[in-house]
Amino acid sequence: MVTDIGSAKSIYKNRLSFVWDYKRDEAWLADCSKRGLQLNRPGVFRYRFDFDQSVRYEYRMDYQDTMNDKQLEEYCNLYADAGWEYVGTCVNWRYFRRQYLEGETTELYSDKESIRSFYRRVQKMLGIIALVNFVVLLVNSKHWISGLMGESRISILIGALSVFQLLCVLLLGYGVLKFQKLIKLHSD
Repeated sequence: MVTDIGSAKSIYKNRLSFVWDYKRDEAWLADCSKRGLQLNRPGVFRYRFDFDQSVRYEYRMDYQDTMNDKQLEEYCNLYADAGWEYVGTCVNWRYFRRQYLEGETTELYSDKESIRSFYRRVQKMLGIIALVNFVVLLVNSKHWISGLMGESRISILIGALSVFQLLCVLLLGYGVLKFQKLIKLHSD
């Protein structure tokens, strides 16, 4: 979908991805930039781009806990000093970009401890969400099992929701294990 805003064109792209594929998301954003689509606003499933072929960026993502305005400003200034421009935030994921230079690839974190700390933050977030979903799954399952005796429509709905929640818990658990593997990979 393309929307004209003044003289700039905004293009919206939908994308489903998982947090453990953040490197793939960074590569996708860089590929979009190569085609003239510059990220304007990140989103959960929908990204807004401005069309500008005069520049090309590489993108990096970082996960940080919730910050107040002052903390966010200090955090962004730290990366600005290293040449990174802050683009936006989506669910505590911070998006940065810098001008693309042929043959040069730069990461936000250069030392292993910072990389492990980043992976631990993401892993913790996934673990908390998985735990909350697991507790709700247990409560729903109890109601579903007790509702089966009466075979009510609500018990069928709760059963379907329980299956969906189980899939979510398994997927989140997979993410936790994926980041544990990355933490071990960057340990010495």
